[in-house]
Amino acid sequence: MKGAAATIGVAGAAAFAGSETVFRNEPNAVSNPLTPQPVAPLKPVARSATQIDLGAAKYGARGDGSDDSIALKAWRDDILATLDAGASGVYATVPIGVFTFGPSVTLDILADNVHLQGDSRGGSILRQLPQRNSDALTTRGYATQEGPTSGFSISDITIDGNGAQQSTATWCCRIRGFNYDIANVDLLNGGAGALSSEFIDTGVTKYSEARIHGLGCHEYLGVPGSQEPTYGILWAGPHDSQFSDVTLSTLAAAQPDRGSSYGFVQGKGASGEYVANLHVWGRHHYGIWADPVANGVHLVNVVAEGAFMANAVLGSHCSWAGGETFGTEGNNGQQPQEVGISLGIATGAPHVPVGPGTTDGFLCTNTIVQAARSWKFAAPGACVDFSHSGGGNLLTVLCATEGSNARDALYRGVPRPDDEVYLADPNANLRLIQRLAST
Repeated sequence: MKGAAATIGVAGAAAFAGSETVFRNEPNAVSNPLTPQPVAPLKPVARSATQIDLGAAKYGARGDGSDDSIALKAWRDDILATLDAGASGVYATVPIGVFTFGPSVTLDILADNVHLQGDSRGGSILRQLPQRNSDALTTRGYATQEGPTSGFSISDITIDGNGAQQSTATWCCRIRGFNYDIANVDLLNGGAGALSSEFIDTGVTKYSEARIHGLGCHEYLGVPGSQEPTYGILWAGPHDSQFSDVTLSTLAAAQPDRGSSYGFVQGKGASGEYVANLHVWGRHHYGIWADPVANGVHLVNVVAEGAFMANAVLGSHCSWAGGETFGTEGNNGQQPQEVGISLGIATGAPHVPVGPGTTDGFLCTNTIVQAARSWKFAAPGACVDFSHSGGGNLLTVLCATEGSNARDALYRGVPRPDDEVYLADPNANLRLIQRLAST
């Protein structure tokens, strides 16, 4: 034995190892700030979280796809009544089955410290009945502008908005809140979209970020005969939230009789989201939209493909490391203007988001795209669009152009003098290299 352990002996070492210590260095905290001080044991915390199971016999839920509105209403009312009676939290559990509900049920159960838990996604399903015409799942009091709520979670469940059977645009899940978790969840068939989240931090909250893992948003479709837009995710906060292993896909949206379609959109309230392992594909006008009011998005191993206008529109202060954008080679003339990565966007561009908290036209500055690919684009489309670069960007992108006019398909517009750029299409022997002058 060496050092302190040798000095205090075997018995002393065992006693020392068995106690937690803390070193304090604030003035007058202890007489000798280098002396380890024992930490008082944590006091037991009284907890009164309650499980309320939709499968309990008293609710009489069948879970066979027939109307379970009566059971779901009673379950919802018990959840909120339990919270109002002083419970510190509720585990609202859903067994395997398809539980449908109509307009008599307001499923606004995402209150503070409510944890909505299913058995498995695709196993536990909450589905709106035709013509319910309301958002399927919301935070408490969302419709009456209450909130925000926090500390809640959704896990291992599927929410089916049944959008094709609604006559108004409704969401699968709509949140006004912060510091929450979503894990292993599918959101299907939303008319307005799959997930909407909003929270503007006024500096009061200490922990605001949400954590989204294993989320699938599928077949958000808009409303037939309406020009209302539809979204995979419309994110307006909380800021600095983290996303991982997320899929956004729709083949039902952007039909001739419907409005614009978007994959992931940042709006006002968002800022600096961190996104890893995201796949956006299907019928979108814009796959990823990083609005400048959101002060940047940070992407790692992200793939966006098939968008009609641009697979990714980046505002200022974004970063993207690894991943790619896929084109359709113009989709037989149906998507002639498709772009892989667009730095900024023109004012009045077709199908841009026009909702509150987004910007119609902006430049892109101080954005980094590294080790990415952009391929299968044909002129007049392009792998990269510099038309609205504001300068100060850094791009290293491997490209693959298609068609006879490969040069024009490599990039559109002209980089600003203070952009540093390396684009290459080895197959077409094309390169665009612009280095900043040494100082």
